[in-house]
Amino acid sequence: YKGEIQDLDIGFWNIEWFYKRWEDKLDAVARVIVEMNLDVWVFVESSAQATHALAQHLETRYRTKQWGVLASQDAPSERQITTVMWNKSTVDIRAKAWPAKVERWLQVDSRQFDELGLEAVHGKVFDRYPALFEVTAKLRGVDSTFNLVPVHLKAMDEGSLRRQMAARILAEAISELSKDPAFVPDWIIGGDANAPLASGDFDALTSAGM
Repeated sequence: YKGEIQDLDIGFWNIEWFYKRWEDKLDAVARVIVEMNLDVWVFVESSAQATHALAQHLETRYRTKQWGVLASQDAPSERQITTVMWNKSTVDIRAKAWPAKVERWLQVDSRQFDELGLEAVHGKVFDRYPALFEVTAKLRGVDSTFNLVPVHLKAMDEGSLRRQMAARILAEAISELSKDPAFVPDWIIGGDANAPLASGDFDALTSAGM
């Protein structure tokens, strides 16, 4: 697949261990970015430092257009987070704050859910913060603005309960913001969900139309 100039193209990529091993992976990742020619990339297991280095490498070695970079949260470079990188000539992206009510939901720990009982050994629902970004196309003939939420959800079997909770919280957050004129109505949630849709972990989102 190659992005074309008439669409806004988004890629989601878990570059395993990129936040620690970005110097070894930098040129191989950059070649994929150049060859696929997408407008927006969401990286999982990344860091602000690694993504800024990638953007600089693309601009200096491959002479690409300028890239913008935003991190999902303020975190040390040795901690894996999600990041967003975009082609500044085709897209504008800005970070937006979740409303205070939603922010409280995002910080919830599964042990705060009364119905868990003996399963209260589980921890935070969102180990990696699900930041909110507003994406606007700058392409001729493409009139598009939407909300983008990069996610990296808990892995493996013991993460199923937390993935279910994450889906419920995100579905409720989108429902809440649909009433707010400060937010556009279209949403994309993507990244590494660590489970297929058939698992049932994301039923709260799919039943809400996502």
